[in-house]
Amino acid sequence: MINRQNYKLVEEYLRYRRTEVKENSIKIYRTHLIQLLEFSDETLFCDLSAHATGVDFRQFLKSNRRDSREKSYSAEYKRKMLGTIRSFFKWLHDEKSYTYTSIWISRFRLRLGSVKRNRNKRRYSFEEVVKIANTSVDSLVDERTRAACVFLFLSAMRIDAFTTLPIKSVDLRKKTVKQWPSYGVRTKLNKEAETSLLCIPRMFSVVEKWDKKVRNILPLDGMWFAPLTTTMPTKIDPYGKIGKSRDSGLRKDIERFLYKAGVEYKAAHAFRHGHIRFLRDNAKDYRGLEAIANNAMQNLSTMLNYGALTDQETQAEVIKLSKKSLDLDTTENMNIKNKVSQLIQELQDSFVILEGSM
Repeated sequence: MINRQNYKLVEEYLRYRRTEVKENSIKIYRTHLIQLLEFSDETLFCDLSAHATGVDFRQFLKSNRRDSREKSYSAEYKRKMLGTIRSFFKWLHDEKSYTYTSIWISRFRLRLGSVKRNRNKRRYSFEEVVKIANTSVDSLVDERTRAACVFLFLSAMRIDAFTTLPIKSVDLRKKTVKQWPSYGVRTKLNKEAETSLLCIPRMFSVVEKWDKKVRNILPLDGMWFAPLTTTMPTKIDPYGKIGKSRDSGLRKDIERFLYKAGVEYKAAHAFRHGHIRFLRDNAKDYRGLEAIANNAMQNLSTMLNYGALTDQETQAEVIKLSKKSLDLDTTENMNIKNKVSQLIQELQDSFVILEGSM
């Protein structure tokens, strides 16, 4: 039996989170927290630490899948569920002065090695984006899609934010983008920032061309990823309204255009990963990494998981570093040998001079 007071707290928390995340995320959070409600049974959350441990909860998850499957939850799913519950307990601690809940959940840890981080998340390389930018277009849809691909790489924007970006947010002269929720931009967690575009001329010209086209037709409140008419021939629609399926529509357009460009389709989010990898390869110090994270509207620790080296790239990099070490070792040995030879020669010359003076 689910405790009614616990249930009310969960619902209050979900209402609070609705101001920050999409409804799909709320549904996922609710699923996670129902597991906690069922586990707690009649015990109040504030008393939970006195009646159960994190180990008990872990054991509960093994035998209480809500979809009735016999197989236990994957480690990755449990990790996400734990993150939701931790956030909920932190809210209870901050808003409701629940003291012991955070201690209880902090003791629930997945065993080391039970979660395998995916270091092989796919991304678009600099060379692939150059190829996309150089692909010819023969329709307005293709031109818009090509500009979108390049803009996503240059800006590292999430697709939901990009498809809701008004023209007034884009300043190509300053190479900046105002990702402001007050402008209608749907950023993650409603974060606000004025971010910078990469200045790569061979790509930037594609963005400039599209920017000029939409500004000649649409008002500043119009979408940079402009709505198009459904008639033939297709044109930018100055009266077009923004639908809910813009994200999925853009993904389909990208997949189709990349086939034409001869570039493998990965994901729209892969442009963001490619942007971060490109900058990380050029960063010289911690300050540079911090700037990359800020510009991607991400905290540093999370940003370092973006654009991570694949297993193959890691192996190649280790081999390269090993060779550099061997080369350095050989160079140092040669320098030492040269110095020794020079010293011996100087000693021999000194001996000859001494012999001559005797």
